[in-house]
Parts: sequence; C-alpha cells; structure tokens
Amino acid sequence: IGFRAYGFWGFQRSLAGELDQNTMYSLRPGTEVIDYFMPSSSRYGVIRDPEGTEYPNVYPGEDLGKFNFFEAASIRKIGNKYVWVYSGYSGPDYGLSSTNSALRYAYGDSPLGPWRSGGVLVDSRAVVLGEDGTTLQTAYAAHNTHGSIELVNDQWFAFYHRPPRGFGNARQPMVAPVKIEWDESLVSEGGKVTIRAYDPYSEDNTWTAKDSNGNEYTGAEVTSEGFHIYGLDPYKYYSAGYASYLSDINLQQDSWDIWDNNMPIANMKSGDIVGYKYFGFGGLDKDKDGLKAFEGTMPGNKTAFNLFLKPNTDASFKVNVMLDGPWSNDAWNGKQIGQIVVPANSPQEVTKFTIDVSEMVDNLGEKHAIYLVADGESGNLLDIIGLGFSSAKKEIVRHVPPTLSIEADGVALEIPKTPVRSTNANGITGYDLYEATYKVSSNESKVPRISASTDDKNVKVTITQAESVSEPAVVQFDYKGIVKTYNVVFVPE
Repeated sequence: IGFRAYGFWGFQRSLAGELDQNTMYSLRPGTEVIDYFMPSSSRYGVIRDPEGTEYPNVYPGEDLGKFNFFEAASIRKIGNKYVWVYSGYSGPDYGLSSTNSALRYAYGDSPLGPWRSGGVLVDSRAVVLGEDGTTLQTAYAAHNTHGSIELVNDQWFAFYHRPPRGFGNARQPMVAPVKIEWDESLVSEGGKVTIRAYDPYSEDNTWTAKDSNGNEYTGAEVTSEGFHIYGLDPYKYYSAGYASYLSDINLQQDSWDIWDNNMPIANMKSGDIVGYKYFGFGGLDKDKDGLKAFEGTMPGNKTAFNLFLKPNTDASFKVNVMLDGPWSNDAWNGKQIGQIVVPANSPQEVTKFTIDVSEMVDNLGEKHAIYLVADGESGNLLDIIGLGFSSAKKEIVRHVPPTLSIEADGVALEIPKTPVRSTNANGITGYDLYEATYKVSSNESKVPRISASTDDKNVKVTITQAESVSEPAVVQFDYKGIVKTYNVVFVPE
C-alpha cells in the first residue's frame, strides 16, 4: 500500500493503534489497541492511570509525572523525528498552579514512540512576569485548550484556543509563533526536539518569562498579534477583544456579529489593566513570511493614540496609556506615554478619545506592548470597544455595521442582538441565523406581509414571503458577500 496509518485518541486516558490502511478506522490486522499509550494525569504530576500501569511506549527512565496527558492528541513529523502534541496539565513546572488550559508535547523516533517528554507548548492563561518580578503570574482565564503546530511560510506556529471569562463554551482561536530545533541523532541515541516561544527581534529568536526566583516559562507567548509576528500595524483599528493581558479575567466579552469585529472589554474598574502585545512601531520594510509590508512610526508622523470607549459613569476618570509594561518599575520598565481624561457627565455612548503620543513613539523600532490602566472612583467606569494609532496622514475609523429593520404589515419587529444558539437538537454551528417573531391572532389565516430595509446601500435584501402563518418568512441581508438570515416566525397571541 505504501504507507502506514495510526490513530491516537482518549479522554483522561491515552490510547493509540495502527490502522488498517484500507479502512482508515479499524485496526490493522494482527495489531492491538495500546491501552495506556502515554501517562495521563488528574493534575500536574499526579498520574490517574491505575497504579502499576506500564508504558512500553515511553522511554525507560523518563519521569512519568511530566507527561500529564488529558486529551486531544495530534502528531507531526519534524526532521527525522515525530512530535506528539496534546492537551495536558502544566503550571507547577514553572511555578504556577496546575491547569489543563495548556498544550504539551513529546518526541520520538516513530509514530508509536517510545517517547520523551518535551514540556509545555503553550499555556493559554498567558504567563507573564509578576508585578515585582519575584513570581510569574497568569494574565488570562483558564479552562481547556486543544490544538497543534503547523509550518506556515517557513515559520512554525502553535494553534490553540482560549476561554473568555473561563467559560468553556466560549473559545477564541489563537495562534503564536514558535521556534523548533532538532538534531539528526535518533531520540534513542540522545536526539532531541525543543520547542520555544519565538521572537523575531531577540538575539536567539526566543522569548521567555522568567522570575527572579528561577521559575521560567518557555512555551509560546500569548499575544494580540496572531500571524503578525513583527507586531500589528499601528496605524489600524483593532477590536478591544484582541487583548493579551487582563488583570480581571471577566472583562472580555463575546463577539456575535459576523459583520462586526467587535469583542468589547466591559465594566472596567479603577486599577484594571488591559494589555496589547505587540504593535509594530518599527514597521516591516518589505513583504516577508507571508506578511505584507507596513510603515512604522517615524519622526514627523505626529502619531496619536485613539481609544474608542463608552463611559459607564457620570464621574470623570482617566485611562493611563503605558508602553512596554503596566508598571514603571525595574521588573517591567513600563513608561506612561499619555493619559486620556474623560470629563464628568460625558455621554454614555461610544466615543473616540485621542491623545498625542508622537514624542514617545515616533522614534521607536521593532515592536512594543501597550497597556491601558483605568483610574477613577469606585465602580464601573468604562467599556473599551477598540483602539489604534493615527498619524498626520492616516486616520483610523471604527467600522460600524449596517443597521437593519424588518416590518410585518408595517409594524417594526425587534431585531435580535444574537443569533440562534446551538443545541444538540438543532445542530446549528454558525452565527448567521437569527429568529424574529411577530404575534398574530390565533384565528387569523391572513399571512402578514414582510418588508425589510437597511441604512447601507452595500447590503442586498432578499425576502421570501411565508405562504401560511405556520411557516416562517425568510429575510436575507447580504453585506459584501456575508449573509445574515432572519427567520420571521408567526406566533399566536
């Protein structure tokens, strides 16, 4: 047949097997399921498999408490070795609490091992240095994560997801660059695979978070960049939900509208910190690694910082804009580059606030983080909608999606703010289907006439009228090829 096939599966227990190449789902004749392929754990270092379990697919002498399998295995071939990625417990190995909100990896000479533990690939809790540098801390919520690694335009990336507010059914896709090194020696002869966080600007192209007591996290860095490894183009608008540092994990809200890249940071209080890593102030002078060139800041640009926020109080408050760190101490070396002052009795609506930061950023190179620190009275101060920089030549504008209206016999219907939620029964997986209702008399047979309109000429409206009150009318709004569908359901009064 010319190839071998393997399957890896298991939840809180690792199993594997060689597959029949003709079926790709059943075992290859003459082989058996490997019942305990990799050590699984109930928390970091605590094996949950039955006492005395043997692991012939793990190298003798390996610390079995370092594998920590939970679920979600995937495998890649890198050089002459295999790398096995999985959701697994991490944290105490770099001084933090145990979590399965992390991916780990192992490596071996064949798809069935034997394996050596490689360590943590990414901890989606966003591991960073603590305020005074003596400890590491997390800057995001924890739940579970799944993913793997992939080579894109000659750069390796770790793919995973993170859980807004720690809610397991809210999953924000994430990607981060990693540096993978391997040698040609067999693992059985001492060969290794090492995966570290990648930084294009550091001397050895790695990033690490290390405290003064020796705890060190070497996994992928949780950033706001995605694939933009040289930093985000500063002269663009970005949703607040790109935040990579949250002092309060409950701040980040959900994104529902497929026409609007809007994931707000809500209900910020005095002292709350939100961070964005990183902005590419140094620019990218030519297309590289699949990324388009962009201009960075430079003298004469008159760069300004723009924050789109909604006040939630009648009192005045401030937002301190910090560069590189939220604290101006020896551990972080943060610098305040500006301060946004929101006057008392400001309208409680989304407003753009702009401050001149040219003196601080128009000579910057490479990439730098921005942190926003709320400062005011107690209570709920503000929501952040988005942010970005502008210059004398480049203004940034927040995209506001078209407003829609639907009427039944001339009566305006309430347009739902969120799409129909997925259930086991309906099987819906998209965010494009909405349901509106219109009450009709229980003895009414006349079918209401549906009309629809929008305030944007770029939206195409298609209406399919209902033939009876027992079936819905369907309204479709097509905005630049992205379609929202509204079922108008007639319900008896």
